[in-house]
Amino acid sequence: MFATDDGAVCRHHDIAHLHALLSDFDVVRERRLDVATMNGNRSGAVQLPARKR
Repeated sequence: MFATDDGAVCRHHDIAHLHALLSDFDVVRERRLDVATMNGNRSGAVQLPARKR
């Protein structure tokens, strides 16, 4: 976890933890992306649009 100078709080979680957090939802789609971090490094990201059951 880290905070940016402008107040954003950022956290990194593995995909299993994210799925556990969304256990009461139906994940509509899972999209994995290769993104650049705020420091310009490469990192993996995921988008999990979900719908409440």
